[in-house]
Amino acid sequence: MRGVAWVAAGLALGLASASAADDCPLFVIERQGATVQVLRDSLAEGEVRVFKRDVRSGTVDVVLPVGPGQSAAFLQASDADMIVMRYAGGRLSGQARRADGRTVDLATRALDDLRRQDIRVSVSVGDGARVAFLISGYRTVAADTAGPTQNLFAGRLPEPLLRAGVVVLTDTYAHDPALRACGRVPLERQGYLFARGRRDDGVEGWFIVDLAASVSMVARAFLPAGQAIRPLSMSEHSAAGTRSLPYHPTGATGPIATVLGTGVLPGIAFSDLRLSNVEMTALERMPESFGRPVAGILGMDVLRGCGRLVLDLPPDSARATLELSPPPVAGAAGAAAAETPFSWIAAHVVVRGTLDGKPAHWILDSGSPRTVVDSVGAPPLAPAEHRGPGTLRGLEGPAMHAVRMRAGQLTVGALEHRNVDCDVAPLAVFDDLRQPGYALGVLGLADIARCRSIQVDFERRLVRWFR
Repeated sequence: MRGVAWVAAGLALGLASASAADDCPLFVIERQGATVQVLRDSLAEGEVRVFKRDVRSGTVDVVLPVGPGQSAAFLQASDADMIVMRYAGGRLSGQARRADGRTVDLATRALDDLRRQDIRVSVSVGDGARVAFLISGYRTVAADTAGPTQNLFAGRLPEPLLRAGVVVLTDTYAHDPALRACGRVPLERQGYLFARGRRDDGVEGWFIVDLAASVSMVARAFLPAGQAIRPLSMSEHSAAGTRSLPYHPTGATGPIATVLGTGVLPGIAFSDLRLSNVEMTALERMPESFGRPVAGILGMDVLRGCGRLVLDLPPDSARATLELSPPPVAGAAGAAAAETPFSWIAAHVVVRGTLDGKPAHWILDSGSPRTVVDSVGAPPLAPAEHRGPGTLRGLEGPAMHAVRMRAGQLTVGALEHRNVDCDVAPLAVFDDLRQPGYALGVLGLADIARCRSIQVDFERRLVRWFR
C-alpha cells in the first residue's frame, strides 16, 4: 500500500480568492532522525517549488488538506516522490510525481479558504516519534501537546507495515464556525443532560447535550414531514484516482447502523437558544436506552459555535444549565479551581491528566453517564465495590464487554478526584487516539459533575473547572 489517503466528506465553501500579491504560506513536514517538525515557508505569486520526499531524513510531506474533515496518508521509504507545489492567482496546488513517472494531482485550495480554517497535523513515525502541530488560520504553526497524536491507520494496517512507515493525518475545521447560536438552556439531569426542544410548529422533543458528539443528530420522526434526507459519503484518494464511498459515522463502540444521511431542521428553540435551518445527521431511530424518549442529540457543531460553553451543575440536583455565549475578555473569567489547555481532535475536547499516577488523555463526554477507560494502556485498577461484567453500547453500535473498576486517583490538569468508579473496555472510539505511555478514557458526566461548573473556551482552547 503506497500513499493511500482517506478523507471524510466536508462542506464545500464558495470563497473569494486571495489577492495575487499575497505570498502564500507553505507548511512542510521535515524529519531528522527522531525529530519531526512542521516548518513554515512561503511561495510568491507564480512560484513553483519542488521537494524530494524522504520519510527517513528530509521532507516527509507538505500540508495541503483536501478540505474540512480528516485525511490520512501512510507513507513508506519506497515512496520516493517529487512533491511539486505551485501558488498562482490566490490558489495553492500540488502534484506528486512518482519514480515510475506517474503523477497524482493533490488538492487545489484557495488561500482565502485555508485562512478560514485550522489544521491539526499528527505525525506518527513507525519506529518512535509521535507529534502533533496546530496550523492556525494557515498563518502560524505550533506544537499541540494537550491531546494525543492521532493515527487513522492504527489497527487497520499490520503492525510490521506501520512500523516501517510514517502516518500523516490532518484534521481540518473552520476556526470560526458558520453556526453561531447563543443562549441559555435549562436542563434536566438524570444520568444524561436533557434539553427540551420546540419546533416552530410546536412539536417538542428531548435532546441530549453531548460534549463528545461531533455533530448533532435527530430521529427521522422528529424531522418535518417531507423533509429531504441527503446521503452521506466519503472520498478515497489514492494513486488510482478518487472515488466516492458510503460513509457511516461511528459512535463509541463502532459504526452507527441507523444513519440515513443529513436533514435540515428549519427552526427549533431550546428556551432562548434558537437554531434556524440547522443541518443534522438523521437516524432511523434513537435508541431506547436513555430512560425517556429522545428526539436527538446536540453535538459540538452547535455547542462550540458561540465561542464559550458553560455547564452549571449544582451538586445533588436533578437540574443543570447550559449557556452558550461569547468568550470573556482575557482575565475576566473569575478564579477557577483548575484551568486546563485542550486539543480539538475530531471535534472532541481532549485534555491531559493522570489515572492512578499514569499520564492520561481524557475526552470530555457529557453523553456518557460514567467515565470509561481504555483497557489498552490502562494501569492496574482496583475492583469496584459493585464489580462485575457489563456491556457498553453507543448509538445503536455493537455491544462491548466492560468491567467495573475503581481508580484511587484521577486528575484533569491540576484538578484531582478520588475513588472514581469507571468502566474498562477497548472502545472503537479509542482506536485512533492511543499513544504509548498514556492511559486513555472518556470523562463521563458523573465525574464532570464533581465540579459545580465547567467552562469551555474555544477561542483560547481552555477548560476552566469550578468547585
